[in-house]
Amino acid sequence: MPLQIISPRTGFALTCISCIVIGSAAHAEGGDTPGSGPVITGAQIQATITVTGDTSDNTDALDSGVVPISDCGADSAPDEWYTIVIGAATGTIRIDVDLCADNTEYDSKIFLMDTQGVVLGGCNDDNCGVVGGPSALLNVPLTPGTYELAIDGAGTASGPYTAQLREFICLACGCNWAPCSGTAEGEPCDELSPDTTNGGCNSTPNVFGSVTIGGPPICGINWANNDSRDTDWYAFSVDQTRAVEIAVIGQVDTTATVVLLSDGGTCPVIDVAEGAVGYSGGCGSTNIVSDVFVLEPGDYAMFVAPGNESGSPLFGGFPCPDGSISTNAYEVELRSAPLPCPWDLNANGSVDFADVLQIIANWGPCPVI
Repeated sequence: MPLQIISPRTGFALTCISCIVIGSAAHAEGGDTPGSGPVITGAQIQATITVTGDTSDNTDALDSGVVPISDCGADSAPDEWYTIVIGAATGTIRIDVDLCADNTEYDSKIFLMDTQGVVLGGCNDDNCGVVGGPSALLNVPLTPGTYELAIDGAGTASGPYTAQLREFICLACGCNWAPCSGTAEGEPCDELSPDTTNGGCNSTPNVFGSVTIGGPPICGINWANNDSRDTDWYAFSVDQTRAVEIAVIGQVDTTATVVLLSDGGTCPVIDVAEGAVGYSGGCGSTNIVSDVFVLEPGDYAMFVAPGNESGSPLFGGFPCPDGSISTNAYEVELRSAPLPCPWDLNANGSVDFADVLQIIANWGPCPVI
């Protein structure tokens, strides 16, 4: 799996292999100027709506003066527009606009603004975790009213896209799961101060928390906001071949990944342990357990941060609420598991006479497929 190291305060990232799209019917592509595109209602967003289009044959309304706003940098890319109407019956909702689908293949940008051109929640570029890739606006509050959504591009970039609009679930459901009873991370939800607790290879100096295979869970807090995110590193060593699995639950979308450090448990990261990615969707109610993976003797770290199911990072949508753990908590542990044993044919934990009998019972030429 390829690696990408992001500068401090943004964090270690896994290059996006496949991003997540929750299925829903696709709708017509956007219009060429604000107010000319299809209308999307709050009720449709609450049910999740997917829109598809191609900006290649559109004009550049955002940078041409038609819409008097800054474009997160001087660009001349074409854009497509949708009108969002939040009715009084819906009330204030928080929404995500996500272009992380595989078929959004150009360097996109997203703008969400009111009818006066005031941008809400900023604009976003590259929030799907790939520099020069698709974008996502997360957790943007909308009061009843009319808004304009622009699917834009960086520089002159344009192309086909798939955008999913959905309600931001975590704050809506309250994330009411049992408090963690393990070891506290020891770091507050702080977006402004340097990470001196467990910033790992993203901190100066490099500083790690610790985790024990088979030990108690870690009770932590994370955040993602303003194109940055919290990254928590927990170091451990393996002195003999071990099989382990990651169990994680998060109030925000959280990934936990095991990486191989340099000798002596120092930076930089050498590799990602094969198959060692655990993921919990925001507002989870139970631990999500990864596949079992094998670690050879060496020095490792478990890396925990906001991210999606493929391990790609999220850099927005989850601000620190008030320094508490009311909406940003996670619980993660590294569990011991039995080593794979291909000779244990009946999976009883032992290679014995029953396995020999199973081989004899299947004696003869292998079947032809």
